[in-house]
Amino acid sequence: MRFCLLILLLGICAFNLSAQLNPENITIVRDSFGVPHIYAPTDAEVAYGLAWAHSEDDFPSIFQLMLIGKHRQGELLGADGAKTDFFAQYLKAEERVDKNYDKLPASYRKLIEGYAAGVNAYAAAHPKEVKVKGVFPLTGKDLEKTYSIVICALTGAPMAIGAVLEGKNYESAVSVGSNGFAANSKFTADGRTYLVNDPHWLIDGPITFYECHLHSDEGWNISGGVYPGIPMPANALTPNLGWNLPFNFPDLIDIYELEINPENKHQYKFDDKWLDLEVRKIPLKVKMGFLKLKVKKKAYWTVYGPAIETNDGKIMATRFAANQEIGALNQLYEMGKSKNLSEFKQAVKNGKMPLFNIVYADKEDNIFYIYKALIPKRNPDYNWQKALPGNTSKTLWTEFLAYEDLPQVTNPESGYIYNMNSSPYFCTGENECPEHGPYHKTGGIYIDPENDRSVRFRELVGGIDKIDYPTFKSLKYDIEYPEKSDGAFDFTLQKMQQLDKKKYPKIADALAHLKACKLDGHLENKHTALYLFALGYLFEKVDANKRTFIMNGFPYDEELFADAVAHAKKVMLKHHGRLDVPLSKVQFLVRGDKKVAIPGLPQNLNSVEGEATKDGLIKVYRNSSFLQFAKYSKDGIEAESIHTYGNSKRHDSQHYDDQMEMHSEFKTKKVIFDKEQVLKKAESIYHPQ
Repeated sequence: MRFCLLILLLGICAFNLSAQLNPENITIVRDSFGVPHIYAPTDAEVAYGLAWAHSEDDFPSIFQLMLIGKHRQGELLGADGAKTDFFAQYLKAEERVDKNYDKLPASYRKLIEGYAAGVNAYAAAHPKEVKVKGVFPLTGKDLEKTYSIVICALTGAPMAIGAVLEGKNYESAVSVGSNGFAANSKFTADGRTYLVNDPHWLIDGPITFYECHLHSDEGWNISGGVYPGIPMPANALTPNLGWNLPFNFPDLIDIYELEINPENKHQYKFDDKWLDLEVRKIPLKVKMGFLKLKVKKKAYWTVYGPAIETNDGKIMATRFAANQEIGALNQLYEMGKSKNLSEFKQAVKNGKMPLFNIVYADKEDNIFYIYKALIPKRNPDYNWQKALPGNTSKTLWTEFLAYEDLPQVTNPESGYIYNMNSSPYFCTGENECPEHGPYHKTGGIYIDPENDRSVRFRELVGGIDKIDYPTFKSLKYDIEYPEKSDGAFDFTLQKMQQLDKKKYPKIADALAHLKACKLDGHLENKHTALYLFALGYLFEKVDANKRTFIMNGFPYDEELFADAVAHAKKVMLKHHGRLDVPLSKVQFLVRGDKKVAIPGLPQNLNSVEGEATKDGLIKVYRNSSFLQFAKYSKDGIEAESIHTYGNSKRHDSQHYDDQMEMHSEFKTKKVIFDKEQVLKKAESIYHPQ
């Protein structure tokens, strides 16, 4: 009886929220790859349809994300989820959203409220998939709380808190992933404008790309990759323009050591005054087997922002650039509604997104690159890479650098732009890149290194006068390292090759193979598998983050490399019976029972990252997670895409793994914007109900 009442209440709430959004007005057209093309009169109705379609393919991921804004992940995921719940409340995201939600643009609020209504409707219709009671109905505010928390997490805030607790300095993370590059008529052979969107995000887990096409009568016509719970694409194409968002890693986090009053442990000094610490007891629920334990974790609030007591008893405050305002995702929405470069730039300028490089191209022959970041205006008298004195207003920043001060390039004479999570000071042709500006020393941009992918891209385009479209596309699929590499991969191979076979006779045969190794990602290469197992051992043993590893900043000695080779030899002989096994027998995309060999190595332009399995294989966990190619002209767009696996996470769906072979063979499918063409090739047509 109680269960039936819950279903009834969910249905009533979903109906109330969607009373003005008629599902009959919303049409979902599935193409032969299961990609939903969603048509409706308004953007909000399209968002409703997206929520329904995406839920059909991956409701568990959407549901897990929705728990963040409700502070209830601990009830589903246990201790790991409770950490997210603590982080969400530590930021005071709920209070900030409650205070400022009504100030957000009405169009954006309608959009996320429409999406919330769509998720509510799906949950009401499929109650068995709702694993935690009392989560629904969702509101637009709930979604905005989730977005605020997630965006702050993307800047590294949870890792910073972990470093604070352990008394360590926090270092910005560096990804080894995404590529974005574009070219206009100054560089293209046919005078058209080319764009490659190649995000190297995780390909498994709760936050992966989902392909969709969204079309409203209000001018929204966009095809791209969305994350679960998000009502607009992150990387996208429209008939007018497109963009890619490679991660950047500005310094958006500061840590302060508070001076506590020796006579009152709940006071801290600030500009010669003792201020009261706001003491908070953050409530958490943690799933432990069949039980849900209630616990409370202490935190504080200061003029800098949230604070926490470290393991050695200090009170450290944290200040996050991404935690000052809300509405970051409205920037993506406005970017997607833009019709030209001027409107797009205005959307970026006004936007609250705290990070990401942006690589842009359009049908008017424009290309544009910007290092977008909410970089605080910091006092240059302090070292912002270390813990700061938390007793003075001199270390309290309240403003951000202007949009005009961020590194950016528009229509360079070289005719091309690029970013591979690399330095904004190398983003186009020689002598046209941005110079160091006021952001350089206090903004943390110098943390961003060059990497093998950006160096390799420059090598490949350096000798080309005009590039054709097939060659431009092939740049993305390159699986060689640069000739002049300073990266860790060439470096570690050299260190292994330099080991003396006489000193290490037990691995002499493995050293001979490594000596003959040409490091590339070709599937027929018979030496790279041995190297990859040695590399994985090194990475695990030195416990280096990706930035220090890529930049050769990890501690090492000769014995470490010898141990790595010995480990790799043991794995190869145990599972493959020999050392010279081609990469095609070792490195795979895996989904369910399907296994497909895939070429590429870490930091190739076709970057492939994997981890060793117990049966001696390398299972890929990061690659091109959703790939788009576009060719623009005055007449519009010709576009292609491919998903790593398929567009559904439902094991019983035909689209669970139907793109794996195409992806591994560097093939694509057409992206269609014309409604008549979409309808002609429709696999199914229905309303979200």
